[in-house]
Amino acid sequence: MEPRQLEGLLKPLFSRYSFCATGERTFEFNPFSVRADKLKVLERYGFNRISMGVQSFRPDVLKRENRGYQTYETVAKAIGLILGRGRFALNVDLLVGLRGDGQGSFLNTLDALLALKPNMVTVYPVKATVPYLDRHYCGDARRFDEDVARRYGDVGPRAAAVARKHGYFWRPERLSLQDNDWLIKREPAPKFDYVYDDIAPHPVSVFALGPTARSRIAGELVCRQEGAPAAGFCPTDKVWRGLRLTRRWEMRKFVLRELLDRGALSPARFPGLFGRDQRAVIPEALNA
Repeated sequence: MEPRQLEGLLKPLFSRYSFCATGERTFEFNPFSVRADKLKVLERYGFNRISMGVQSFRPDVLKRENRGYQTYETVAKAIGLILGRGRFALNVDLLVGLRGDGQGSFLNTLDALLALKPNMVTVYPVKATVPYLDRHYCGDARRFDEDVARRYGDVGPRAAAVARKHGYFWRPERLSLQDNDWLIKREPAPKFDYVYDDIAPHPVSVFALGPTARSRIAGELVCRQEGAPAAGFCPTDKVWRGLRLTRRWEMRKFVLRELLDRGALSPARFPGLFGRDQRAVIPEALNA
């Protein structure tokens, strides 16, 4: 998108909706498309966080994933532009499990990326879809898991050591290929009162745009993508599915997020958000 197109998207959006000034406002870039004039538009609308998918610095791996245009220099320039503005927290995504990649090249990518000092790196394991398994592993998910384990070995503890070398901390405490993701952060970590998350830690409404983004109205409705993104946009296609939410669902979600993030429940936060005693509302979740 050019800056004028970005302006054309954001101006009517911000004229119709109000957004919390202390909440997270994230824009996702391809490193190849980052430019100072686009960042200026985002600044005018109060965006405070940028995320980029980098996946790997290994050229043959990138070419195999149709990202042959991406180079280390492209990423380094994009990170420099973003951090140089002094207005954005920056997250960069990597993937573990890509074909042709392995422990050594992944750790080299992580080392080079952390040297560029993004605020956070999120590492996602490759999720093998049925077509992917059919194409590369004769439809056998076990063969895929065994192949990833063979190529990456004890990559988790070694990744933690790389993070420590650059002054980053990480979650979960013991990194494993079976995790949903690895969060590698450095201090001072950006603080937002409200964040975009599949399981947000509070009953918050979120407006999100993009093929895999999920919008939600707290306690009322969550929108999720219906099927895979279409090759071309058609206004009559059923892209989103709305699911009704309840206040009780929001309470359960909050308890789950507290346990995932903190390992314990705060007796003060629940009544502050919901005006109820958590022991009276969901005793079965607390007992579990």
